Amino acid sequence: GVVTAISMTNPGAGYSSGTQVTVAPAFIPNGPPQEFAATLQLTIVPSRLYQLESSGDLGAWSPVGTSFEAQSRQLVLEFSLDAINRYFRLVEVH
Repeated sequence: GVVTAISMTNPGAGYSSGTQVTVAPAFIPNGPPQEFAATLQLTIVPSRLYQLESSGDLGAWSPVGTSFEAQSRQLVLEFSLDAINRYFRLVEVH
């Protein structure tokens, strides 16, 4: 029940060194139910189309929400973590 590390297994390419990942507060046993969420601060390319995807096994990926066109270089992306052992990635849609 303790997070000891967070590893980026494949960081991709073209990200700035200022990219940040914010992790929700820890679970409190016997406390009220909590909703967990992730917040990503990204530097992306304006006018390109992106899609957030998730996977349980790093093999099969499913879209999370709808694709979107970047309006600026900076993007704050927030999404709910509704399951444990899920992986997320942001991909450019061609």
